[in-house]
Amino acid sequence: MWSGKIEEYGPAEAPAGCFSLKMLDFTGASDEATFTVIKWPVLPQE
Repeated sequence: MWSGKIEEYGPAEAPAGCFSLKMLDFTGASDEATFTVIKWPVLPQE
């Protein structure tokens, strides 16, 4: 389910969020909310 969301957002961002999504997924967090949290730390790193 969550894996499909990653493909929609983009394969380039999938690698970084793939692992985090898996960990946060079981916590019960929403796919969309989880992906947003991952994007935040990636932006400043750029």
